[in-house]
Amino acid sequence: MNNRFNGNRYNFNDQFGREGFNLNTLKSIPLTYIILFINIVFYIVSVGLLYTSHINLNHLFGRGNNDIINGEIWRLVLPIFLHDNTLPTGILHIAFNSYFLYVIGVQVEHIFGRKKFLLIYFIAGIFGNILGFAFSAMNVLSVGASGALMGLLGAMLYYALIMKKKGLGTSFLNNILFVIAINLFFGFTRSGIDNMAHIGGIIGGYALARGLGEIGSRLNKQNRLIYLGALAVMGIVFLAIGFSRSTIMFY
Repeated sequence: MNNRFNGNRYNFNDQFGREGFNLNTLKSIPLTYIILFINIVFYIVSVGLLYTSHINLNHLFGRGNNDIINGEIWRLVLPIFLHDNTLPTGILHIAFNSYFLYVIGVQVEHIFGRKKFLLIYFIAGIFGNILGFAFSAMNVLSVGASGALMGLLGAMLYYALIMKKKGLGTSFLNNILFVIAINLFFGFTRSGIDNMAHIGGIIGGYALARGLGEIGSRLNKQNRLIYLGALAVMGIVFLAIGFSRSTIMFY
């Protein structure tokens, strides 16, 4: 797959062709593809259970703010793997998010490395759900990987700023800003989109990228602690806000 932003090529296919499929090849599979596969499996299972057994995984594990207040903390994490499971609208939801992850995920993984990519994806997704828990309507059920995906965009925004400082032009940065702006515009102008999760994902992804750094970067330890610490503090504050809210005023 060609890098749409800087023209680099991820060499997984070349390695597969040279070595065949073995344990080392398995380890070299981009985590993006594994997450993509897991999301699709979750979607198929969710739809199957809904239409055959009337078991709705989204109701059981989606981000319901009242349920989180009642102690169901897992609802801040599991929605990252869930999507709209009603047909046909759910197909568009999983298809768009899958394509988005396919396009940008490998690039973030290539720039930051597998472990940092994984941290950015999941922590940004959780931070997006925390922000939604703090400020979204209490009676709305939210599912989807959008917060995590916007976290990847936040990480790319950091990298684009680094590239600009190195004198490599502004087109890369402009592309990232345009994609972020389009996503936030649709979030603010269309119903049914959890824009708080999107904003939280961007903040989380950017802060994590600043705190972790791309492959080969030499970060000042103090700056690393500032960004990662600030993200942790914000997460705690937003959780406190969410748990302190009255449900009556949001109906």
